[in-house]
Amino acid sequence: MKLRLISCVAVAVALVAIVSCSSKKENNEPILRPASMDYSSQDSAEVFNLATQFAEFFGHNDFESAALMLHTVRNDSIFPYTEDQRKDYIQKMQMLANYGCRMETLILRSDKNNEVRLKVKLLPVGTLDDDQAITHVYLNPVVIDGQWYLTLRDLKAEGVENVYEK
Repeated sequence: MKLRLISCVAVAVALVAIVSCSSKKENNEPILRPASMDYSSQDSAEVFNLATQFAEFFGHNDFESAALMLHTVRNDSIFPYTEDQRKDYIQKMQMLANYGCRMETLILRSDKNNEVRLKVKLLPVGTLDDDQAITHVYLNPVVIDGQWYLTLRDLKAEGVENVYEK
């Protein structure tokens, strides 16, 4: 069973690598890194779809829809953003000049310590590919009771570790 799961993940990663290498547009395909825990291709696809939908809302300045996708984790339980959290998030994001957004990286490490990096264009000149006037927004997909949810990446959040400073 475990070998089958690892094989499925390996095939999915290989297919993404082949598709992204054969694509004429460079840097348009998100980078998928292998998980340090075993996840199914269904998990990867679900997180990919959630993050892509969030990036689409964000890229079209539809921060209300993006905020409706966000959750917080407390005591191993998941909670959708409260109305106050959504309003605060929307207000902050509306101050950000946004001329496009796409998912750049997706890394699955564990149930609560993952990373999706979104690339956000801050000026109307150039493209997302030329890396001019770019910033990043980080999400942390979490899985609770077999269901994936999006949270904002926060090193102070429950279960999140800074893997870059070890």
